[in-house]
Amino acid sequence: MKIGRVTNTNVNPVNYKNNNTETSFQEVIDKKANVLNSKKINKMISDITESGKKLANKRTIINLLNYKKKVKELLDTALQSGLELNKRGGRTRILKIVENVDKKLIEITDNVLNEEDNKLKILKLVGEIEGMLIDIYA
Repeated sequence: MKIGRVTNTNVNPVNYKNNNTETSFQEVIDKKANVLNSKKINKMISDITESGKKLANKRTIINLLNYKKKVKELLDTALQSGLELNKRGGRTRILKIVENVDKKLIEITDNVLNEEDNKLKILKLVGEIEGMLIDIYA
């Protein structure tokens, strides 16, 4: 039995050359890590907001320490991902924000320890800190 020659002019050859639109494995991993990091940061900021509200409502040492701990964790995360932050705004800007956050935390600590009954002042300071923390990632 003879097999006839099949000719089909409608078939296009497949080009196996590397395209510029292909993404490498590392790029896919980096994108997933950025998404996870973003979710983690958003969770940390919402925890800080909640902790700040608790501190403003009930000015106790425990609430103060909780708030400061959560802010420190977020700042540590920001400084650990310094390579990405350098691309967007510079390390000097980040360090300046961290310095300002430290000053505001000292003010909050002084207000809580002096037992000033000024809830609005603490809320204002908490809001300023949250703004600076968000500015780090903006």
